[in-house]
Amino acid sequence: MEKTTWKRLDKALRGELEALLKSPTDAFLSDYGEVVGWWLLVGVACVAGAGAALWDLSTESLGLGDYVRIISANPGYIATRPSILGLPLALIVGAWIAITWVRSLRRRGYAALESAIVVVRGPKLRVVPYDAIESMDQKAYGHRRRRRFTVLTLKLKDGTTTELNVTGRWAGVARERFERAH
Repeated sequence: MEKTTWKRLDKALRGELEALLKSPTDAFLSDYGEVVGWWLLVGVACVAGAGAALWDLSTESLGLGDYVRIISANPGYIATRPSILGLPLALIVGAWIAITWVRSLRRRGYAALESAIVVVRGPKLRVVPYDAIESMDQKAYGHRRRRRFTVLTLKLKDGTTTELNVTGRWAGVARERFERAH
């Protein structure tokens, strides 16, 4: 398994992967929806935290210079006023969430290419060429009438295993392409 980025990915693989992402088929399984909720929750917490910190700081008659003098003379003062660090922290985390969200838009999931399986995590990729896979096993979980998921276990030739939580349809496409490659 090779960890890489979009820029360092082989041009042929990159072209195939980009084409797959532009017109998704059963060969690409997006798991973007599974993380967006968490990013949204943290983003709302950042907005609320920044608002609370601004409200708390606005009720004081101290200016920014006053805070700098007080904190430099007594660093423990921060513990009595968490809003002093809360506002910058909320802004930093909020910016990180926004950047991560944009960088991962439509770039999260699993791709079964003609020569490899690629796990896409925004700008980061994990590439598992079919020739590095010794065997593939899949096991479905869940009740027939309810949502099911499949665990696709890749046993690599170097002795390691990797488990992917995917759908049965995607696992079928990956197995078909793996068998074609062998």
